[in-house]
Amino acid sequence: MKKTNRLLSLGLALVTSVAMLTGCGGGGASSSSAGGSSASGSGAAGEYTGKEMELEVNLSATTNANCQYLLDAFDRITKRTGGKVKFNVTMASGLLSTKDALEGLGTGVADISDLTLSNYPESFVYTTQICSQPFMGFKDIYTANDIIRDVLINNPNELMEGEFKAKNVKVLQTGAAFGAAFICKNDISLYKPSELKGLKVMTNDFVMSKFINGMGGAAVDHAVTDMYSDLSNGVVDCALNGANIAKIFGAINVSKCLYRFSNDLSTHIKTTCINLDKWNSFDDTLKKIFTEEMGEPMYKDYMAWVKASEDAQWKSFDEAPNFKVYDIKDEQIAEWKEAIAPYANEHLAELKKTHDKVDDAMKIWREAIDTYYKNH
Repeated sequence: MKKTNRLLSLGLALVTSVAMLTGCGGGGASSSSAGGSSASGSGAAGEYTGKEMELEVNLSATTNANCQYLLDAFDRITKRTGGKVKFNVTMASGLLSTKDALEGLGTGVADISDLTLSNYPESFVYTTQICSQPFMGFKDIYTANDIIRDVLINNPNELMEGEFKAKNVKVLQTGAAFGAAFICKNDISLYKPSELKGLKVMTNDFVMSKFINGMGGAAVDHAVTDMYSDLSNGVVDCALNGANIAKIFGAINVSKCLYRFSNDLSTHIKTTCINLDKWNSFDDTLKKIFTEEMGEPMYKDYMAWVKASEDAQWKSFDEAPNFKVYDIKDEQIAEWKEAIAPYANEHLAELKKTHDKVDDAMKIWREAIDTYYKNH
C-alpha cells in the first residue's frame, strides 16, 4: 500500500471526537494561548439587569484547546452581565456521561451540555439519522459545518426543531464530525468493503453498524471516550469516527494507520444545547447577549481555528513515525458506495414505517446541500 499525499483535509470538528463547537475540556487558558475566539457582541458590561445565576455546563472532551472559543464566549457573557451570569464548567463528562447527557440536560441536571446526536438516534431521526446517511454530499469539513448550521440555526425548520423541543433542549451551537475514517490498531489493508470481514469495529453509526456486520465484521457500540482503551486493549481492531476525534481522545497514539474517504462516508452532528426551560426563563436582554456572543463572529473564529488546526493535524499524521494515512478514492469509493447502498436503503425503509416525515427531512437536507454549493 502506498501512503498518499495529503488531500483536502477532513477537518477538525470536534468531539467528543469530540469537540469543538460541541465539547471541550481543560479550562481557562487565554484565547491567545489556545487559539480561542475573539468574537464579542455589542453592548457594555452590566447591560443585563436581571437576576444572578450560575449555569451548570457539562462538556465531553478533556483538552482545553479544542473549545477555548466556547469558554471564551462564556467569559464574555459573564462580563456583559456584570458578573451576574456565571458558568460552572465540568469537563470530561464529569457531570453527565455521553449517553446520559440528553436526558440530564432536558431534566435540568445540567443547564448547558454538548450533545453528540448519534448517541441518541431515536430522538433525532430527522436530524441526525438523515443527515448522516452515507455519501450525502458534504464535500469537506467547512461546508459540512456551514450547511448544518444553516439547517439548524440560521434557517430552522419545524420538523427538526421539534425533535429538540421534545427533549426540552434548544440548540446554541452546531458542529460536524465530517466524513468518518477507519482508525486501525494495526497496519492492515482496508481498501475494500470485503476486508472488513473478521474485524471488530467501534462505531455509533446506525447504518454503518449493519453494514459492518453484513460484511462479516462485528460492530461495537461503545462511547467515543472508550476509543483509546478499546484499541489499546484489543477490544476492537478499528474505530470508525472523525480523524480529529481519534486524535483528541488519544486513539492515534495506539494505532498504526488510518483510512480516509475522498468523499464523506458519514457526517455526524455535534451540538451545544441549553435546557429549554432555562432558556425560556431568560429575559430578552440575556437571550440577546447569548445569541450575539455565540453568533456569527464566534463561528467565523471557530472556522479559522478549524483550518489552522486541521492543517497541523494532517501534518502531524504525515510526520508521525510508524503511522500511515491511506486514501479510499475513485473506483474504490464506487465499490464502497455500492456495498453500503442496500443497508442505507433498508434503514430508510425501516424509518418510514414509524416516521412519516422521512422524505420531508431528506428533502430539507438535500436542498440545503444543493443550495449551498450553487451559492458557493
